[in-house]
Amino acid sequence: ARRHGLVVVSLNYRLGPLGFLAHPALGKGSGNYGIQDQQAALQWVQQNIAAFGGDPQSVTLAGESAGAFSVCVHLTSTGSKGLFHRAVMQSGACPQKFPQNSTVKPRAEAEAQGAKLAAKVGCGASAGAAACLRGKSYKVLLSALPVSDALTAADGGVSWGPNIDGLTLAKQPLDLVRAKTFNKVPVLLGTNQDEGTLLVAAAGLSTLSATAYTQFLDKMFGMGAMFLKGRYAASKYKSPGHALADLMSDLVFVCTARRSARALAEAGITTHLYSFTTSPGYGKSNPFLGAYHGAEIPFVFGAPPPGLSFTSAEAGLSVRMMAYWSRFALAGDPNGGGAPPWPAYLKATDGNLNLGEKVSTTTGLKQAACDFWDTMTP
Repeated sequence: ARRHGLVVVSLNYRLGPLGFLAHPALGKGSGNYGIQDQQAALQWVQQNIAAFGGDPQSVTLAGESAGAFSVCVHLTSTGSKGLFHRAVMQSGACPQKFPQNSTVKPRAEAEAQGAKLAAKVGCGASAGAAACLRGKSYKVLLSALPVSDALTAADGGVSWGPNIDGLTLAKQPLDLVRAKTFNKVPVLLGTNQDEGTLLVAAAGLSTLSATAYTQFLDKMFGMGAMFLKGRYAASKYKSPGHALADLMSDLVFVCTARRSARALAEAGITTHLYSFTTSPGYGKSNPFLGAYHGAEIPFVFGAPPPGLSFTSAEAGLSVRMMAYWSRFALAGDPNGGGAPPWPAYLKATDGNLNLGEKVSTTTGLKQAACDFWDTMTP
């Protein structure tokens, strides 16, 4: 905002079952309240941002991780049409149905999960289920079912996210992009070099043994594990924890982003892809992390975490990244200002901007790995 004259708006939206509980008693559009909250915020921007010096006809919607998945939902939701004019997806892209990385459920699956929660809190009877659920405290609803993530999906927990209700969302987002039936705006997206390390560390798996690693793959992927044990063999990495982190980086983030970039480019959308490869100096106390999930956020906003600071080189990279992001927000093109060129994405080259010690254009990011995952998740 200070450097480039942007007006920055952040928003709150409901999470977990409060934002994504689908149930027949709650109506056809239930289970997408979190997305509807975001749409309400975008509508507020349209109605009010001029009073803050903003332009309602020049809105860039940006998100990281779950926020990036949300951005793609808005790209493909008819209710978001016209509410934004450019989109940024950091460390997240267009989800599609796959057990370890989907955030969008088919309607029947979402309602079955909602019914499971309703029964758990004593609201199983169809008559009066809506009133019963609304009468429960948020603490009861949030704690009713164990929650899983990409690394614990095999443990039987649930995940909360949007569903295909036919109102907010008609189909899987990536399917809508591939069908070229979505809100067509320029897109900037990308991932970090070591996305998976934070997930693995948070799950307490960074020091797992080679035996435990292969057992984990068997549990998580079933028959598919036989293909992964070769490509992501622990012997190819510093440790089994690093192998698992690289696998999760590719599955959940890097190759999902490439898949989305290809679909967007093929639909005629100007798309810019990046790879953030900087391991922040203030994270060196835990060398396992590297360029971890979320590491790029302080660089995008020019604000290192509280009590920490950038090195001079990192401060320079942050200035360059703020300029790229701001030029994109203002005009839909990150290029200019004498910065290294950032070509639009082309499937033929898989070109991307490497945001490392030196900013440069590279090609073929994780090409072999992503070609492999495209055979697993078409």
